[in-house]
Amino acid sequence: MITGSFGKIECTHCGGHIEYPEQAGGMSVACPHCQQTVALPTAMTSRPSKRRWGLLVAVLLGISLIGWGGWFALSKQAARANDVRPSVLPNPPPVDLQRMKQLAFWDFSIQQKEGSTITHAVARVLNESSATRYGVEIRLELRDSLGRVIGSCRDYVERLEPNQDATIRALVVKRDAASARLLDISEQ
Repeated sequence: MITGSFGKIECTHCGGHIEYPEQAGGMSVACPHCQQTVALPTAMTSRPSKRRWGLLVAVLLGISLIGWGGWFALSKQAARANDVRPSVLPNPPPVDLQRMKQLAFWDFSIQQKEGSTITHAVARVLNESSATRYGVEIRLELRDSLGRVIGSCRDYVERLEPNQDATIRALVVKRDAASARLLDISEQ
């Protein structure tokens, strides 16, 4: 099992998620999705400096105060409109459908890109709540071909609007992973 801190960036060419040990910061690697060369930021460049935290907190506080006022006005208007959005879940629901914290997950699979050694646990996620979800981290449990738990992997979705779905692609380091299932969800 790999331990330590990990960094996560999006490929500047294709937007795919790249997760890497922080010790690899500063290296250039091939993107597992598009094979283009991507520079991995070092720990120093991937985190805001201490001086910027104060400014960041002040800006976020101002934005949240404005946001709360707008949210209050919009929630009153939405309650009056009483609109119902159709679900994007397949009908009938998938056999592997799992729900946790008003999120629905389905289409779990282990995928390896042809001609590559990089493997991902892939699933679809749907926000079934009426609120936008931010910083959703999803952990998947990995199992071998005999159904034994062999580890876990994780991915995140930065923003998920109500009734919006997304595909998660978590990097798998266990070569013998044959299936995945939902393990845990956390939000920032």
